[in-house]
Amino acid sequence: MKNKTVMLALSFFLFAYLQAFANEYRKNGSQKPDITILVIGFGDNVASNYFPKVEIAEKLKVSLEEIDSLLNQKLNNQVQALEIRRISFITKPTNKEIKYLRGHIHFHGEPGQISATINDKYKDFFINLLAEHKADYLLVYNEYFLRWQEVPFNTLFHIFSYTLFDQSLQEVSKGQDHFNTFSLVHSNELTRNLERLVRRNAQSIARNL
Repeated sequence: MKNKTVMLALSFFLFAYLQAFANEYRKNGSQKPDITILVIGFGDNVASNYFPKVEIAEKLKVSLEEIDSLLNQKLNNQVQALEIRRISFITKPTNKEIKYLRGHIHFHGEPGQISATINDKYKDFFINLLAEHKADYLLVYNEYFLRWQEVPFNTLFHIFSYTLFDQSLQEVSKGQDHFNTFSLVHSNELTRNLERLVRRNAQSIARNL
């Protein structure tokens, strides 16, 4: 009887502790703000160490001038479909807007290793842009680079690089991700691979925020 009473008492205290912990977790979780990331997509920055742009355009079945538009449409679709806990992603919807914004960003480095920085004279512009969208971070996709290699076997690396800035336009992180194919891909295959890459990239960024 005594053991039963002790067990009941322990069970009561354990339940009370878990209930208090759950209430505190819900309280803190509900107070923690969501993170919003404004995404700026690609401009005229598709390049390759092997394939001419006209061949890339032919494979995608678009004109040379439409390559970046196609990529941004696919990127926007994938970004808007993301469901990452506590984080929301927003994009600029039109290619004209994206090109205008990219014109205020300094891109530098060798093809395949492009990085982005915000010039001092444009910092107020981007700070206001983030405030307008109530965004906490600015994510810039720097380039889409197609690196061809023949050794040890034919492989085409589709490399996407990015730079992430905070609200004061300080660089938080930068990096690149990629997927591989054996040659140039058509539009539908690009969509499937881009979906996986964007999700993997977003999850990687989210883990570090």
